Amino acid sequence: MDSVFRHHSPTEDCVFYSLYFPRSSEDSDDRFFEFLQETSALILSELDQFLNGYIWQKEPFGLRIVKNDLGPNYPFLHGRTVFGDCIEDERFIVFLLRHISGKYPDVVISVSDNDGEFLLIEAAMQLPSWLDPSNGENRVFIHRNELHIIPLMKPTDGELQISTEKLTVERAIQLVRDDNIHTKADDEIQTAVFANIRGYVNMRVYISQVVVTYFPNSEKFLQ
Repeated sequence: MDSVFRHHSPTEDCVFYSLYFPRSSEDSDDRFFEFLQETSALILSELDQFLNGYIWQKEPFGLRIVKNDLGPNYPFLHGRTVFGDCIEDERFIVFLLRHISGKYPDVVISVSDNDGEFLLIEAAMQLPSWLDPSNGENRVFIHRNELHIIPLMKPTDGELQISTEKLTVERAIQLVRDDNIHTKADDEIQTAVFANIRGYVNMRVYISQVVVTYFPNSEKFLQ
């Protein structure tokens, strides 16, 4: 298990993603580790319909089990992909993560790059006025196929009180999973954030068409 993240130099454009699955109080360390191993394999198998045939510019999508001081006090799945100047690779990874969140309703997913919460850039004109780079850390997640933004509030004595304190990852995950706290982003934000990844829904069909149309013809040049 990796205990720390490996960092790239600032000159390398990377996208970082973490998948947080709930851990039962009854789960031992070994049992939860095995669960993450099995789940990681199942996720990659599920994504193979999109990954098979996709050409990455620098590094592929991948997952490993980690635990560090920046995350919750239990292991989780994490990945890091260098995409260079290929912004399409970064967007494709967002599509994959959103697909995972739809298949695993309990998972809470974070994604960022060298610039931070890059998803918010797509919806800059629709974001609430209070949200800015100084307070957005650990407040933006993908959960159940939707974007969630944790407001600058916390429940106190049954009421929502304004709070500007920095959230820990573990606390943020709890808030996203709490159905009594509204964290789902407004529809116009959802539309703006995910607008650039809609085309990947047909990735499997597109790759199949390319293989069927062009691969047989290439045999003529090998004779």
